[in-house]
Amino acid sequence: MGHSLQITTMLVPSSKYGIKCPYTMTPSYITRHDTYNDASAMSEVSYMIGNNKQVSFHVAVDDYRAVQGIPYSRNAWHAGDGSSGTGNRKSIGVEVCYSKSGGDRYTKADDNALTMIAMLMKQFGIPATKVHYHRHWSGKVCPHRLISMGVTEAQYQQMVQARYNEMYGGGAVVVNPVPVTGTSYKVGDTVSINGVYTSSGSDKKLKPSKTTGTITKIISGARNPYLLNNGNIGWVNDVCIVGGGTTATASTTRKSVAIIAQEVMAGKWGSGVDRKNRLQAAGYNYSEVQAEVNRLCGKSSTNSSPVRKSVATIAQEVMAGKWGSGADRKNRLQAAGYNYSEVQAEVNRLCGKSSTSSSPVRKSVTQIAQEVIAGKWGNGAMRKQRLQAAGYDYEAVRKEVNRLL
Repeated sequence: MGHSLQITTMLVPSSKYGIKCPYTMTPSYITRHDTYNDASAMSEVSYMIGNNKQVSFHVAVDDYRAVQGIPYSRNAWHAGDGSSGTGNRKSIGVEVCYSKSGGDRYTKADDNALTMIAMLMKQFGIPATKVHYHRHWSGKVCPHRLISMGVTEAQYQQMVQARYNEMYGGGAVVVNPVPVTGTSYKVGDTVSINGVYTSSGSDKKLKPSKTTGTITKIISGARNPYLLNNGNIGWVNDVCIVGGGTTATASTTRKSVAIIAQEVMAGKWGSGVDRKNRLQAAGYNYSEVQAEVNRLCGKSSTNSSPVRKSVATIAQEVMAGKWGSGADRKNRLQAAGYNYSEVQAEVNRLCGKSSTSSSPVRKSVTQIAQEVIAGKWGNGAMRKQRLQAAGYDYEAVRKEVNRLL
């Protein structure tokens, strides 16, 4: 006993289910990962649900909290064992933060992960013998830091069982998987279903008389929390729901500051004074939102005048790939309060490009390829990042290099 953990839920929008978590799932395994990064749990999940890459995971854990990004009732692409592999289709992916540098933050995150995994074992009836390393599914050296420390999967399973015993009084985990009892949907959502129950606590799944219904009541924490059509269809849970989630009526539910901050970073609220006016008109506290944006971007927000990095420093970070590319880079820079044009001009200067006009003179692909061959653009990933930061098509340059060689 005595173990607790703050858990924040920030779920991927249902519009991205097709990319991030296309299949329903009743979890029967848990997969332990290391992020091989030094970002916080909030940053890891924000990035994961904000991009359009297929890679996904259910929850990230750092030194003081866990952040859930994918419903436990849906699969995630984290195990590397294919579209029908057990790891990808039947296991909850748990990412542990700060593994790149290690140290005290990672040690605390690792300890919090034991608590998180024990909670998931309890919730879904998953025994410690079904808690696996990422390496179990695909051979990848992950969780890399645990493996480098010599902690075997069998030893980790013993650690997980010990934490479970401390929290829940010991004894074997009862293997009786239950569907997720969280509320991923809300009253008014119209959903498609493949099964139905006669009550909120029933464990006997029946064939529904209708395959589409509207949620009219929710009992949070129930086995089957959603009542459809005032009982004319029955009760369902997240596992029964195979589609939908579109609200049939207008909703007054307010988004969290974290979600609004992500939208700001995606450019959805404009920039400068316009952004401030729009946020305040919508009833949001501008200072709170900007502080969260600063935190997600790695800037200090402990006072009203956060320490700002110089344009030269930001330009170097852009060239290192830390701010993304294209429109995403522009949105993120503006959301963090930087002048995109000034930063891009500095990038151009560092890359040897003219920035004296709005349409700088660009070198030809052949000229750039010759510079690459001469070693002026670095090697590997750094070369790619520098070329893209300078606005060149990496693939076109690479092909020209191959032709010249």
